[in-house]
Amino acid sequence: MTTLSLYAQNDQCQVALKADERVYAESVTLTPTVSQAMALVPLIQRVWQQAGSPDIDAIITARGPGTFTSLRVTLATAQGLAMAFPGAQIFAPTHFDVLGYAARQLYQGPILVLIDSRRGDWYGQVYGEIPTEIQIFKAPDLHRFLQQNPACRLMADFEVGEGLQTHLIDHPLSLALTQLQLFEDANFQNLKTNPLYQDLKPYYYYQPAYVKKR
Repeated sequence: MTTLSLYAQNDQCQVALKADERVYAESVTLTPTVSQAMALVPLIQRVWQQAGSPDIDAIITARGPGTFTSLRVTLATAQGLAMAFPGAQIFAPTHFDVLGYAARQLYQGPILVLIDSRRGDWYGQVYGEIPTEIQIFKAPDLHRFLQQNPACRLMADFEVGEGLQTHLIDHPLSLALTQLQLFEDANFQNLKTNPLYQDLKPYYYYQPAYVKKR
């Protein structure tokens, strides 16, 4: 089985492919002259060729929360690949699913996963026995929540600041590889008949202006 994982968020573009129990992965740090659209397909082509150009069975890419551009690029690329490899199925966990899974490998207690909304606050989801609904936290809310829940650890792929200790996921390939692990633990055969991760509707930080006007 061959599984392809795509991740593009903030200034990172990551690709990981697992074929015949071997993993091939590459990443690019984006710059003003290298966009996600420019970087993603060449990365996919390189890891696919390194693996021997196999047929792809599954494609994993997070559906957000994220920027309009990053989600449009990764989801459209995944859908294009699914047309090129007719047997391939797309699975789209949320960014929270991916970060929460990574956090669970490090700490078994309650975890607050944060994603920067880029509007002066954060999206947050608590992972305990059952994940909570996604909430919006401003700095005072975050301090109050952590004071009331001292066993809860803060996990993010950026430094939160505000005097708070953040457990970072910041390895250049960590989230593309985490998506592969999440997928394997969820069990591909069960996913073929289970709706888990099969909703491809993007979860934007905020709607683009032209969408709001419609």
